[in-house]
Amino acid sequence: MRYPIIMALVMGFALQSCRTVDLRTPYLKENLANHSHELEIKGNKLLAASWKSQGMDRLMSHSSIQFVGHEAWRSLIGKLGNPWRLNNELLLFEYAINTFDGRVTILSGRKTGTYFGLQSWQYYEGNERTPPDFNVKKDKKRAFAIPTFHYLTELPNRLKNAPLKLYAGATMLLGKDYEMVLVTWGTNSKPTKAHDQYLVYISKETGLMELVSYSAHEGYLPGRHSFYGSIRYSDFKKVEGILIPMKHETLFGKIKKNKKPIHTLEIKSFLFDGVANEVLYPKKDLYKTTDEKPKKSISKSSGNKYEIFKK
Repeated sequence: MRYPIIMALVMGFALQSCRTVDLRTPYLKENLANHSHELEIKGNKLLAASWKSQGMDRLMSHSSIQFVGHEAWRSLIGKLGNPWRLNNELLLFEYAINTFDGRVTILSGRKTGTYFGLQSWQYYEGNERTPPDFNVKKDKKRAFAIPTFHYLTELPNRLKNAPLKLYAGATMLLGKDYEMVLVTWGTNSKPTKAHDQYLVYISKETGLMELVSYSAHEGYLPGRHSFYGSIRYSDFKKVEGILIPMKHETLFGKIKKNKKPIHTLEIKSFLFDGVANEVLYPKKDLYKTTDEKPKKSISKSSGNKYEIFKK
């Protein structure tokens, strides 16, 4: 019975693909025409204050992050999104800060020692007994998940560099008061398939970015332009002066009370600057990228530079 349900879900996504999700709040839409400058000033100020409150101004003094986390995927949507084809296991995440270079290693279960990575957007796989294989067939789910987990872990720092941040109003959600900021790399706040939107909820009590709704136009599911996800950050712990949320709960669509997450990541340990350079950069002849999104990576021997995606 599972396959007809999956097919119906996929078809539903595909039928919605002509619509692009819009995360702008009613407050933002009502005030944008006459108060865009004020909304931009307030949005920038709120996001900068939240970034500082979390200690993210210290992030760039480090080179890498490394954390062990327990993952749980739930519901049919969660199973469809699971890139590792295993559940309730420990994983090791290793990333170069402010890049999309990283590796995810399975630490428990039948695939222990297997790892999946990206270097300058080139996908590779390996295990504890074999070197990285850059010629393996690219797994789209894993190639999408590796930088996504990285991006969401560094989200306050990444969003700080977006060109457009607009105050989107205040709300009470899950029993707490928040101020909202819409963030996008587009030239205006209108939704497009070229640029994701992020609706950030900053707690009035803590000043931290605790909830975020986001589109994911660069995903792999059909109809991805018409739906969105949300993430709840909690259990903040200070690591070298930076508040790290040790629990990430991903929801499909809106943030609602008692809504169960489709994915939960519970971080068991977190370390800065503990990853060897050869782990993150096993292939020596690739141009290094930062937070750019290249269409393709080209080896140094070719003498050409990579092309850049629009964010």
